[in-house]
Amino acid sequence: MARLPLAIAFAIIPALGEAQSVAAPSLQPDASVYGPIKPQPKPNPHMQSKPKNKAKRFSLTLKAGVAYDSDVAISQINTSTGQSDKLVNLGLSANYKLVDTPKHSFSVGYDFTQSLHASLSNFDIQLHSFSANGSVVVRKATAGLMYSYSHVLLGGHPFLDLQLVSPSVLIPVTHRIFARPNYVYLDERFPISPTYNGTHNQPGMQVFYFFDQAHAFVLLGADYQREKTAGPELTYRGYALSGTLSVPFRVLKVSGKAKADYEWLSRDYDNITASIGVNRYDRASTFKLGAELPLKPKISLGINAIHIGRKSNIAFANLDENIASSELIYRF
Repeated sequence: MARLPLAIAFAIIPALGEAQSVAAPSLQPDASVYGPIKPQPKPNPHMQSKPKNKAKRFSLTLKAGVAYDSDVAISQINTSTGQSDKLVNLGLSANYKLVDTPKHSFSVGYDFTQSLHASLSNFDIQLHSFSANGSVVVRKATAGLMYSYSHVLLGGHPFLDLQLVSPSVLIPVTHRIFARPNYVYLDERFPISPTYNGTHNQPGMQVFYFFDQAHAFVLLGADYQREKTAGPELTYRGYALSGTLSVPFRVLKVSGKAKADYEWLSRDYDNITASIGVNRYDRASTFKLGAELPLKPKISLGINAIHIGRKSNIAFANLDENIASSELIYRF
């Protein structure tokens, strides 16, 4: 299923998105079918030594890979082809730290992603995303705020303009456990389908547990979702529960990182859907397994597999989907 990304950095990582599938660009790095973003946790300064060299202000990541998607679709506008396809994914992410002190940070970023399908080119997605992230340490807590604007093209035509605002607070509970209450607000505008225009409000909570000297972590998340759209049939209330396990591994003297994600999503729509004569509901379970293996100091190989099981009383949303992908990643 094609989804659309937003670039998000951990200092203020929002917990939302239409989530990123590895098959195509999506609303946010690392997530699932509808729900929260799974952030890469911020290292705990009490559990690891300080770096010897000052961190650089500019970072650049380039990605190129291939994928297979068993059902090419655009979930944001309830469109499914029922067909599988192969695709190429390209990505670029740039970030510059304007302020970087022990208690204050502020950075700006740009993300570009492009999916190119072998057959279904009308479902190619191109995304341009601009973001600003800031954080401040207050006593032991870190308060953050992120703003992001994304412009998305579908099949070469304007598809979605999305603005995101997300405040959050990272609170140490113990030296290993951190809580992160957060709020996500989205403003969505669809030039080709104004019925889908709307706003999305999502309060949530994440809890991190670090172990193995902060090289591994468990993340548990929960959020409530309220979306109001121009089309009454599409307005809904929902919630999501999620879990992530990230651990390092070693193969033939090469160290890598593996991650497993699970998410449960539930949505109940406020009004009757004319085509079925009752209120629509959606349920989805998403399993994701991924690994990244360094090949050279700045180059690594990423491998991902996703299974999504959906249940709904509307036909196009009642299906299973399998996605497999691999990509080369260059970090500068």
